[in-house]
Amino acid sequence: MTIKQWLQNVHYDDYGQYLWAKHDDGNQLIGEVRGWGALQNEFDSEDKAYMFQDEVGKFIADAINEKIKRDFGGDKEEEQGRENKIVVEEDKVIKVAPKQGEWGDYM
Repeated sequence: MTIKQWLQNVHYDDYGQYLWAKHDDGNQLIGEVRGWGALQNEFDSEDKAYMFQDEVGKFIADAINEKIKRDFGGDKEEEQGRENKIVVEEDKVIKVAPKQGEWGDYM
């Protein structure tokens, strides 16, 4: 499994405030936009807070899709070899990156 495979066609579902990735066998939940407790106190109406939360969710989905496209391009993933891959072994996840510190630690 690679990041490109996991995070394909990310979209935001404003009904449930979830981020989904579209896979061949259906949608996979990958995240949730949180912060409602704080957001409802930042705006003078709940409608404005809802709209802002939805805009944040769409922004995150767009940012993920843009980064995937920028870092991996079309179908050039295999040409990059081990670059930008994550390997799952037994009960641990190991990052494999071209430069130390490029990604956060996965454990």
